[in-house]
Amino acid sequence: MVPLQKKIEYDLVPRQPYAFGLDDAFKNARKEGVSSIIIIEFGVAAGAGLYNLKFIAERLKNIYKVDYEIYGFDTGLGMPSPVDYRDHPEKYYTGDFPPGKLLEQELPENVEIIYGEISKNIT
Repeated sequence: MVPLQKKIEYDLVPRQPYAFGLDDAFKNARKEGVSSIIIIEFGVAAGAGLYNLKFIAERLKNIYKVDYEIYGFDTGLGMPSPVDYRDHPEKYYTGDFPPGKLLEQELPENVEIIYGEISKNIT
């Protein structure tokens, strides 16, 4: 069986950027003697990314012996209206990626979603 770190190194894990970043975070936490990390996703939509983060983090937790918590932030409205060309209005439309409105009891352990304007929820 191929170790998870090798699968991540060769981009064989779904959502490779998530996997690479998580592996690096867990590796650095262990190196620094940190016992727990917080993982954040901005823009949860239906929750596939959160579940993927959970799947990868759970395996890395067992490898690096570092615990974790996952927090997702979402407005609950889907994509906002584009402001200018940098928002790629030709690719993304207002309301794309509608929220799944996942309920707290449906979420796996160590995962929480915070709905509302991010600027009002982070201090």
